[in-house]
Amino acid sequence: MKHFLVYFIALFIMGCTTQKAENNMGADMEELIQKGGNILIKGKTFESELDFCSLLEKHLIGNSLFNIPVQSSITFQNCVFKGPVKAYNNDDADETIQTTFHNNLSFLSCKFESEVNLRSATIYGRTDFSGSEFFGPVNFEESSFYQNAYFNKCKFGKELRFQNSFFHQKANFMNAEFEELVSFQSAVFNGETQFSVAKFFAYADMTLLDCRTSIFFTYAEFLKKADFGNARFVGDANFISSLHVNSSYENCRFMGKCKFFKSTVDVLLKLDGSFFLMGKPELGFLDAEKVSLD
Repeated sequence: MKHFLVYFIALFIMGCTTQKAENNMGADMEELIQKGGNILIKGKTFESELDFCSLLEKHLIGNSLFNIPVQSSITFQNCVFKGPVKAYNNDDADETIQTTFHNNLSFLSCKFESEVNLRSATIYGRTDFSGSEFFGPVNFEESSFYQNAYFNKCKFGKELRFQNSFFHQKANFMNAEFEELVSFQSAVFNGETQFSVAKFFAYADMTLLDCRTSIFFTYAEFLKKADFGNARFVGDANFISSLHVNSSYENCRFMGKCKFFKSTVDVLLKLDGSFFLMGKPELGFLDAEKVSLD
């Protein structure tokens, strides 16, 4: 009986210690980030805002421009974020704060119930949001991804912005779903890029896109208006078996092969004013009235 009582008390103490650790996980995370320690958190629900701009000392790097350097490798898995997740702040008219992640930044199969704002973020390590769901607006404008960036199987329920972002290596948006406006205007893809089997349910702004190797939209579906105007494709542009309701590729430069084989068009596919170094794409399988190529 005595041994059983000791065992029971030990379990109780362990349970209390574990519960305390879970309750203080936010504080522990903040302390680890401040010390440059690596972060791995699984299955936690964050009720309040996660603001990287408030965790570390800011450094002046330009006129009213401050930077937050994060040395930690950060990984969240199966977590829920009920409040905003931010690494950018310009609420103060006299200053703008942006964040540099010097290691990996991963949110694996997480759920974001509010805003995600990583505008102007610089990420030197691997970026991985695979399988995550976003229920609020997402902003990656002017962000730089120095290693492979994974957004495959993500679901974006609100507006998504990647304008002027730079992907130095591979980018993967395979099987991603975009419910509302998505903008990659003037984004640069320096490595192989995957949008295969992606679904665009609203307007897709791909104007001035700069693709420096092959890009894949195989089996992708553009279910409203898609605009690739003035985009540049240095490698092959693969739109095989893709679906287009009303897509425009006007004044584009295709330096590699351009492939629309087995694709379908509901209203119009416009390629007027585009340059094809390797020859115009084969479009004879489409109704002539649904294709504009001048």
